[in-house]
Amino acid sequence: MIPSLQKAFSELEQLKAATLKPLETLPEAQRAQKPDAETWSINQVLEHLYLSELATVEYMKKKTGGNETLKPSGFKHFWRSMLLKYFLRSSKKFKLPKTAPIDPSGKIGFDELIEKWKTVRSDFAKLLNQLDEATAEKLIFKHPLAGYFNARQTIRFTYEHFHHHIRQIEALKNTAKA
Repeated sequence: MIPSLQKAFSELEQLKAATLKPLETLPEAQRAQKPDAETWSINQVLEHLYLSELATVEYMKKKTGGNETLKPSGFKHFWRSMLLKYFLRSSKKFKLPKTAPIDPSGKIGFDELIEKWKTVRSDFAKLLNQLDEATAEKLIFKHPLAGYFNARQTIRFTYEHFHHHIRQIEALKNTAKA
């Protein structure tokens, strides 16, 4: 993987590992518990993150498949990625974009979800390993609200999106204990 992507991807891997490790010891019933009808369980939050990453990787595969001319990334894309980062770092809640296929079913258990996610993360790494520096700077992912990003911005979005949901996971862990 080119160095400009390796650091961001390693940080994403570390965040995922640090988040999932303490969840492994929770009983499955606690990970599947929903505080109320409108609130996701821990497993649903994780499924959402998995589905988001799956959709991201699939879109990137399509864009880098060779059938399209990739456009260069510019300041506008950098600006949008920074705005999205700040929104995700805020405590504000967001509705799922209607165009994004990332609404969790709640029917996947923790262990199965983790196995599926390993496959997607491996595919993500393989895809990033295939990119040269020039391609990595092209627009290869489209966020449903913020628009197009290059490879590094896409990894950073995935990181920030994951980070955004950590507060939710922590709150659910505390709610389920009470």
